[in-house]
Amino acid sequence: MSLRYPIRILLLGLGLGWAFDFLFFNKWPGVSVLIYAFLLLVGLGLALRWQQVSVRKSGYSLIPLLLLFAAGAMWRANHFLVFLNVMAAMMVLVLLMGNWAWQSVWELKVQALLLEPMRVSLMSVARAFDVLRWTNQPLRQDLEGKYARFVPAIIKGLLISIPILLVLISLLISADMVFAQWVKQLLSLDKVLEWGFRIILMLVFGVLAAGGLAFTLLGSSFEPSSQESEAPQEPFITLGIIETLIPINLINVLFMGFMLIQVTYLFGGRFNINEQKFTYAQYARRGFAELVVVAVIIFGLILLFQGLSRRERPRHRLFFNASATLLLLLTVVLLVSAFKRLALYEAAYGFTTMRLYPHVFMVWLGVLLVWFVVTLWVAPRRLAMGMMLAAFGFVLTLNILNVEDFVVRHNAGRVPQAASFEVGRVRAPLDLSYITSLSDDAVPAMLAVLPQFSPECQQELISHLRERYRRMKHESRHWQWQSWNYGRWQAYRALQNYFTEVQ
Repeated sequence: MSLRYPIRILLLGLGLGWAFDFLFFNKWPGVSVLIYAFLLLVGLGLALRWQQVSVRKSGYSLIPLLLLFAAGAMWRANHFLVFLNVMAAMMVLVLLMGNWAWQSVWELKVQALLLEPMRVSLMSVARAFDVLRWTNQPLRQDLEGKYARFVPAIIKGLLISIPILLVLISLLISADMVFAQWVKQLLSLDKVLEWGFRIILMLVFGVLAAGGLAFTLLGSSFEPSSQESEAPQEPFITLGIIETLIPINLINVLFMGFMLIQVTYLFGGRFNINEQKFTYAQYARRGFAELVVVAVIIFGLILLFQGLSRRERPRHRLFFNASATLLLLLTVVLLVSAFKRLALYEAAYGFTTMRLYPHVFMVWLGVLLVWFVVTLWVAPRRLAMGMMLAAFGFVLTLNILNVEDFVVRHNAGRVPQAASFEVGRVRAPLDLSYITSLSDDAVPAMLAVLPQFSPECQQELISHLRERYRRMKHESRHWQWQSWNYGRWQAYRALQNYFTEVQ
């Protein structure tokens, strides 16, 4: 199977390559991400229409998700949130390209979901070579046929034009200093190198975009036949139900013993710190380390055992599901402990973005573990869907929460308590230097909480905000429409209104 209109697909891909350069080269991500996501969807729609490929309705549910994450990149100014939004949008695009025309994305297995970005990337590169090969055939036929007589004339016309243009340009340079400066900038070495790099980048990205479109239309060249796909494939290594249940339940016993022996450590809170001689930092870091270990080991082990175990009888499935459920629920309990320890640390030292991210992550990881329990009993094929939704939910929660605004407002609310709050030898002053290091998302909150600070802190914060306002006015990248970002725009307007009123 090949493309019906390979030249159209190639031109469409090159157009997307030009749009990528126009929207993103030497510019901050902003509204450009949303515009480019829309252009990609339009390109996919045109390609599907040209190829007359029918798509699955389940794929349409990914379109609002793609646009939502793309909009998040212009909604928040926090660099980490912008990165997460772009990564989430790219993952949705990968799922859309790889499955829209061939299978329901919500029925992907976990292994397929994890390998999907690599599969789409490799197959897009392979299809790019196919597009170039298929495009060359009609072009060669045209040049050898009715259009061949125009080729010598075009070459002669270019050869004649070059000396004439050189003479005219030299005369115009002598006649007009502005034109001379413009030509000098245009033909400078830096500009030549820059545009040479950009043209190569546009061509490479455009050809790869065409390959991605072709992959969406035609699928993988290495898909199994219908008979092979219908036959269940046994894993290379299999485990019986006994050798599966033994490690799972031994881990259950270990977890229950750990929790019974160290209840004080898990849930003792501030009293536990004095008893065990831990600092707040050690307490929180140990909790988060447990979270990472639990998430990786337990989640991965159950996935592995689920894929390798032979559950041939109903009672085998019952025993496995019950044991795995207990282990997942014990893991959720450990997550609750880690959540509480981190909350205690924040109560003593205040919030930071790097403390808030794990907090939100723990919540969604807990949701995913509970969903894993549900899929064990009710919908075994829906685990990958839960993983996607948990990952996307994590990013959406950070966008809705507006992390840096949250940090500033809650830390400022602690100012009256911070002067007298003390545990042992630990005192928790407000870290103004950290607050001023936050992105433009935090600026409206800084202005809102300014009256709560002491006169010295107010002067320091106002000085920082005045310098930030000056940089924003003179930063050319702020005023490129492709870089428009709601968070930066909101911060600039707030600073503009504040310093206009002050003056």
